Amino acid sequence: MDTNKAKGVIYGLAIGDALGRPTEFMSLSGIKADYGKRGINHLPEPALYTDDTQMSIAIAEALIRTGNRILNRSWQRLGKNSSNGATHSITAVLPAGPASQP
Repeated sequence: MDTNKAKGVIYGLAIGDALGRPTEFMSLSGIKADYGKRGINHLPEPALYTDDTQMSIAIAEALIRTGNRILNRSWQRLGKNSSNGATHSITAVLPAGPASQP
């Protein structure tokens, strides 16, 4: 497991979440009115993340504890719901836990 990649995913998620938190339920016109045409381009102080990050961390912890067997079986099916039909494997940064062993 590449723990630096895994940490990077979580930190990137939390930073992006904190960046978008102030505008989460705003319309585009409201964002432009409050933050200008380019929107938010600096982290707010304090840079707080939301429940979206908390849920993502919970899922990551569950995958680490249970292994990635379930993820491997369903990942390709999820591609049909992505914006371009492509899938990417998160298992490259997650450990092969006991559930993934034959």
